[in-house]
Amino acid sequence: DDEKYDAVGIAHGTDTLVYTATALALALHGKNPEKSGLRIPVCITGAQNPVYEQGGDGKFNLENLFRVLNSSIEEGVADVLVNFWDKVFLGCRTLKTSEKNFDAMESPSYPKVGLIDGTGVHIYKNLLRKKENAEEKLNIAPKFGRGVVSFELAPGIEPSLILGFITSGGVAAMILKSLGEGNVCSEGEFSLLPAIRQSTNEYMTPIFITTKFVGGNAVATHYETGYEALKAGAIACFDHTDVAVDVKVRWLIGNGICSSIEEFRKAMKTSFAGEVTFLK
Repeated sequence: DDEKYDAVGIAHGTDTLVYTATALALALHGKNPEKSGLRIPVCITGAQNPVYEQGGDGKFNLENLFRVLNSSIEEGVADVLVNFWDKVFLGCRTLKTSEKNFDAMESPSYPKVGLIDGTGVHIYKNLLRKKENAEEKLNIAPKFGRGVVSFELAPGIEPSLILGFITSGGVAAMILKSLGEGNVCSEGEFSLLPAIRQSTNEYMTPIFITTKFVGGNAVATHYETGYEALKAGAIACFDHTDVAVDVKVRWLIGNGICSSIEEFRKAMKTSFAGEVTFLK
């Protein structure tokens, strides 16, 4: 019940923090891409060191969590954020990029939405959703489906491996983390095109193409190998992070938003929580 709270802050382990941030963004903003029901700011932080460790980042990040929330309330922000070290990110665009650096989070495909410096916390509200534009009542979509399989592609991956998962049953969707911006092998014995066609046409199982490279954009039309995958029935994921693709597909399934491959294709072009930029 967001009417009882001005904001929500969450301290979280860093390894899965971005998964939680993305899941919360989708669940709280809800199914309507035109208007969110979230009316308060939610911010998540973590640390590379325990909060009690002297000289670490735990206390610093936790203190800044409350400062970010206070500034977000003042600015009328109603979005899901991540603060880490001296930066603030949109939750569903954030990735962990380091195991040891204090500056461990990045947002490679979307500008940072805030900065923390000696003069205070600066929230860039023009990059965020606002309470004044939200629906009058929170209408969450909190369910996440199962049966989503993710493959990181490498040269020599056998198509039979992909088909083996699909034909075994229990797979609701498959994500292929591609080489480059949506490129998959399209010739010879390692061509994945027949497997993609069979999965989408015969088994009606959507195949999503994303990229494993930080900041990549799986448009999959700049090179023939990517374009052929789309022609075979694969779904491009554009500038979603690989984490956002995984979480979003589960969210789409769990909340019954998509029931056909074409509906999945449309949904991956749709921003429900700021997770993708689709240029027509």
